[in-house]
Amino acid sequence: MIRRKRTFAGRVLVVALALAFGAVSANAYTIVMRDGRRVEIPDEFTVTGSMLTYETSPGIQVTIQLRTINIDATERANGAPRGSFLTKSSKPAQVNAAPPEQATARRSITNADLEEYRRARLASEKAYEKRRRELNLPTVDVQRQEVAAVTERTTEQLRNRRSRNEENEAYWRERATNFRTDIAANEAQIDFVRQRLSELPVSNSLNSFTSVYPLGPVSVLNPSYRRFPSPYSRRGYGGYGPFGQPNFFPMPYRNYDYTYERQTLTNQLNDLLMQRAALRVRWKEFEEEARRAGAYPGWLRP
Repeated sequence: MIRRKRTFAGRVLVVALALAFGAVSANAYTIVMRDGRRVEIPDEFTVTGSMLTYETSPGIQVTIQLRTINIDATERANGAPRGSFLTKSSKPAQVNAAPPEQATARRSITNADLEEYRRARLASEKAYEKRRRELNLPTVDVQRQEVAAVTERTTEQLRNRRSRNEENEAYWRERATNFRTDIAANEAQIDFVRQRLSELPVSNSLNSFTSVYPLGPVSVLNPSYRRFPSPYSRRGYGGYGPFGQPNFFPMPYRNYDYTYERQTLTNQLNDLLMQRAALRVRWKEFEEEARRAGAYPGWLRP
């Protein structure tokens, strides 16, 4: 009789374990990793980007990288058709709704509360006054006057310092502007002289002979020609010879001489170039002077 009871109890325990295992298996999903390992996860999970996320307990989540999962083997291990893994994982995750905020009671400040604060302030002032007399410190009004005087002096110092900075800035800016004006004028003069030199033609002081210079009929220079009158002279040809050609005598002539102007411009250009070099040196000295005086670099810029 006792054996029968034990056998019946064992059978009931086996059936209960089978049912429990079946229930757990029904709610589990097997993940097959690429290295062959198998991981049992809940049947509900989500895939976001390149991660698989499932919840082991409320508030505790576990993530697995998709590149470490063998998707085809996972589908075969769960007896699911091909492509069902991504379809199953597309289920949206359940988001626990935040509990509604509970309205907190607000306390109203009454006159009784303000009276309590007033009594505490008066007691503090009495204690301070007593301590002040013991230490022979100035009164509150005197301290306030001293603080106001210090504030006024500080404000006046800041105002004077700002005024001095503005004056210094105007001084250095004016000097820098004058220097830049002189440099710009020097550069403009150099460009003008160079342009004028490039426009002057290259010429000699004495040119070649002219092509012709008329001196009238040959009979004026050669009286013997009168002995042999020419029919051309009787016909009114004047200074033409017996062969119908004019009488010419080449004479030298002088063009305008640019040598003096070129030399003058060259000397002027040399002087301007020396002035430019001197201005650059003076500008470097000016920058060093401004640096030693504490001027800001921006004051020297245009």
